[in-house]
Amino acid sequence: MKAYYLDKAGSDQRLPPVDENSTPVDINTLQTSGIEYRFIPVDNDGNWEKVGRSPGTGGRWTDRVAKAINQIAQERSYTNRDVVNVSKAGLGDAYEPIINEFFEE
Repeated sequence: MKAYYLDKAGSDQRLPPVDENSTPVDINTLQTSGIEYRFIPVDNDGNWEKVGRSPGTGGRWTDRVAKAINQIAQERSYTNRDVVNVSKAGLGDAYEPIINEFFEE
């Protein structure tokens, strides 16, 4: 995972935020800012439900990932869960407004 401060110059948010002047943000800075990071493994199609076995343990990633997701939901009292396909193909005409909203948040 890599995090960077975004420049506030109003550049196109769809462009990569990294160039020779980019300032990386370490995980400790994110955590003290109240930003949480969790690694959720996915398959090549972006599905966590079908990830399969974890390397070298004989255990199933799917079971561990589901447990982690359930724990987060319980800690935050989430009752609903959505999977959002953030792509032009998946969202059609709603893509640009949603991308802009995500960027602002």
